[in-house]
Amino acid sequence: MIKYFKQLLGLIKVLKLKIILNFFCFVPILLFISLYNPTSTLSVETYKYNMLQWREKIILAEEYLQISDKELKNGNRFNSCKYKVQASRFGSEAYNYLLKAKKTGNSLISIDEEDKLMKNIEKWSSLSSCKRVISLFG
Repeated sequence: MIKYFKQLLGLIKVLKLKIILNFFCFVPILLFISLYNPTSTLSVETYKYNMLQWREKIILAEEYLQISDKELKNGNRFNSCKYKVQASRFGSEAYNYLLKAKKTGNSLISIDEEDKLMKNIEKWSSLSSCKRVISLFG
Protein backbone atom coordinates (compact mmCIF):
# COMPACT_ATOMS: atom_id res chain seq x y z
CA MET A 1 0.00 0.00 0.00
CA ILE A 2 2.81 2.39 0.87
CA LYS A 3 4.44 1.55 -2.46
CA TYR A 4 1.30 2.56 -4.36
CA PHE A 5 0.97 5.69 -2.25
CA LYS A 6 4.56 6.72 -3.12
CA GLN A 7 3.88 6.06 -6.80
CA LEU A 8 0.72 8.14 -6.58
CA LEU A 9 2.66 11.00 -4.92
CA GLY A 10 5.31 10.75 -7.65
CA LEU A 11 2.60 10.90 -10.32
CA ILE A 12 1.01 13.91 -8.64
CA LYS A 13 4.38 15.70 -8.56
CA VAL A 14 4.90 14.99 -12.27
CA LEU A 15 1.40 16.27 -13.06
CA LYS A 16 1.96 19.41 -10.97
CA LEU A 17 5.24 19.99 -12.80
CA LYS A 18 3.52 19.59 -16.16
CA ILE A 19 0.75 21.98 -15.13
CA ILE A 20 3.29 24.53 -13.93
CA LEU A 21 5.32 24.20 -17.15
CA ASN A 22 2.19 24.57 -19.27
CA PHE A 23 1.20 27.61 -17.27
CA PHE A 24 4.56 29.30 -17.72
CA CYS A 25 4.74 28.38 -21.40
CA PHE A 26 1.24 29.09 -22.61
CA VAL A 27 0.06 31.95 -20.42
CA PRO A 28 2.72 34.39 -21.71
CA ILE A 29 1.88 33.39 -25.27
CA LEU A 30 -1.83 33.91 -24.68
CA LEU A 31 -1.13 37.19 -22.92
CA PHE A 32 1.00 38.40 -25.82
CA ILE A 33 -1.65 37.43 -28.35
CA SER A 34 -4.38 39.19 -26.38
CA LEU A 35 -2.33 42.36 -25.91
CA TYR A 36 -0.97 42.49 -29.44
CA ASN A 37 -3.86 43.47 -31.60
CA PRO A 38 -2.76 44.72 -35.01
CA THR A 39 -5.98 46.65 -35.52
CA SER A 40 -5.50 48.58 -32.29
CA THR A 41 -1.94 49.41 -33.31
CA LEU A 42 -3.25 50.58 -36.65
CA SER A 43 -5.91 52.74 -35.02
CA VAL A 44 -3.33 54.30 -32.71
CA GLU A 45 -1.12 55.13 -35.68
CA THR A 46 -4.10 56.55 -37.58
CA TYR A 47 -5.07 58.61 -34.55
CA LYS A 48 -1.52 60.00 -34.23
CA TYR A 49 -1.39 60.79 -37.95
CA ASN A 50 -4.74 62.60 -37.87
CA MET A 51 -3.77 64.60 -34.78
CA LEU A 52 -0.45 65.63 -36.33
CA GLN A 53 -2.23 66.67 -39.52
CA TRP A 54 -4.74 68.67 -37.46
CA ARG A 55 -1.95 70.48 -35.62
CA GLU A 56 -0.02 71.31 -38.81
CA LYS A 57 -3.11 72.46 -40.72
CA ILE A 58 -4.51 74.60 -37.90
CA ILE A 59 -1.17 76.36 -37.47
CA LEU A 60 -1.08 77.12 -41.19
CA ALA A 61 -4.68 78.31 -41.12
CA GLU A 62 -4.00 80.68 -38.23
CA GLU A 63 -0.88 82.04 -39.92
CA TYR A 64 -2.78 82.72 -43.16
CA LEU A 65 -5.56 84.36 -41.17
CA GLN A 66 -3.07 86.69 -39.46
CA ILE A 67 -1.52 87.59 -42.82
CA SER A 68 -5.01 88.22 -44.19
CA ASP A 69 -5.78 90.60 -41.32
CA LYS A 70 -2.52 92.51 -41.92
CA GLU A 71 -3.32 92.82 -45.62
CA LEU A 72 -6.80 94.09 -44.83
CA LYS A 73 -5.39 96.68 -42.42
CA ASN A 74 -3.02 97.79 -45.18
CA GLY A 75 -6.05 98.29 -47.44
CA ASN A 76 -5.33 95.41 -49.83
CA ARG A 77 -8.64 93.55 -49.99
CA PHE A 78 -7.63 91.27 -52.84
CA ASN A 79 -4.54 89.89 -51.03
CA SER A 80 -6.52 89.71 -47.82
CA CYS A 81 -9.14 87.59 -49.55
CA LYS A 82 -6.47 85.39 -51.12
CA TYR A 83 -4.99 84.61 -47.71
CA LYS A 84 -8.44 84.16 -46.17
CA VAL A 85 -9.24 81.51 -48.78
CA GLN A 86 -6.03 79.69 -47.89
CA ALA A 87 -6.87 79.95 -44.18
CA SER A 88 -10.35 78.63 -44.91
CA ARG A 89 -9.00 75.64 -46.79
CA PHE A 90 -6.42 74.71 -44.13
CA GLY A 91 -8.82 75.34 -41.25
CA SER A 92 -11.51 73.11 -42.77
CA GLU A 93 -8.97 70.38 -43.47
CA ALA A 94 -7.63 70.67 -39.93
CA TYR A 95 -11.01 70.17 -38.31
CA ASN A 96 -11.79 67.30 -40.67
CA TYR A 97 -8.60 65.61 -39.46
CA LEU A 98 -9.58 66.32 -35.85
CA LEU A 99 -12.98 64.75 -36.43
CA LYS A 100 -11.32 61.68 -37.99
CA ALA A 101 -8.93 61.44 -35.05
CA LYS A 102 -11.77 61.64 -32.54
CA LYS A 103 -13.67 58.91 -34.37
CA THR A 104 -10.55 56.73 -34.63
CA GLY A 105 -9.37 57.22 -31.06
CA ASN A 106 -12.78 57.06 -29.43
CA SER A 107 -15.53 55.45 -31.45
CA LEU A 108 -18.07 56.75 -28.91
CA ILE A 109 -17.80 60.41 -29.89
CA SER A 110 -20.77 62.32 -28.53
CA ILE A 111 -23.24 63.96 -30.87
CA ASP A 112 -22.60 67.36 -29.24
CA GLU A 113 -18.88 67.03 -29.77
CA GLU A 114 -19.36 66.02 -33.39
CA ASP A 115 -21.76 68.94 -33.92
CA LYS A 116 -19.19 71.37 -32.47
CA LEU A 117 -16.53 70.05 -34.82
CA MET A 118 -18.89 70.30 -37.79
CA LYS A 119 -19.70 73.91 -36.84
CA ASN A 120 -15.96 74.68 -36.73
CA ILE A 121 -15.58 73.17 -40.19
CA GLU A 122 -18.47 75.31 -41.45
CA LYS A 123 -17.00 78.40 -39.77
CA TRP A 124 -13.62 77.91 -41.43
CA SER A 125 -15.30 77.16 -44.76
CA SER A 126 -17.31 80.37 -44.57
CA LEU A 127 -14.10 82.43 -44.60
CA SER A 128 -13.73 81.72 -48.30
CA SER A 129 -16.91 83.70 -49.02
CA CYS A 130 -14.73 86.71 -49.79
CA LYS A 131 -14.06 85.22 -53.22
CA ARG A 132 -17.19 86.90 -54.49
CA VAL A 133 -16.43 89.98 -56.57
CA ILE A 134 -18.89 92.11 -54.60
CA SER A 135 -17.06 91.54 -51.33
CA LEU A 136 -13.77 92.64 -52.86
CA PHE A 137 -15.07 95.98 -54.09
CA GLY A 138 -18.06 96.61 -51.84
